[in-house]
Amino acid sequence: MANVYTNYKAKLSTSALTTVYTVGSETTAIIKSIRVSNEDTENDCKVSLFLVDSKMFAVEFILAMLYV
Repeated sequence: MANVYTNYKAKLSTSALTTVYTVGSETTAIIKSIRVSNEDTENDCKVSLFLVDSKMFAVEFILAMLYV
């Protein structure tokens, strides 16, 4: 199967948990980079990033917390 390169972007304006990308069940994804920016010059932004591997009912969370 040929490689498919995809660029996902999201403008988040709420503190609600938001899914930006979901890998299909028959595919493999390689995340090359994740960029976060804060356009609010008055307030800091706290970002929690979750990468979830949910193979066979065992769920593994990889968490990063950033202040931007």
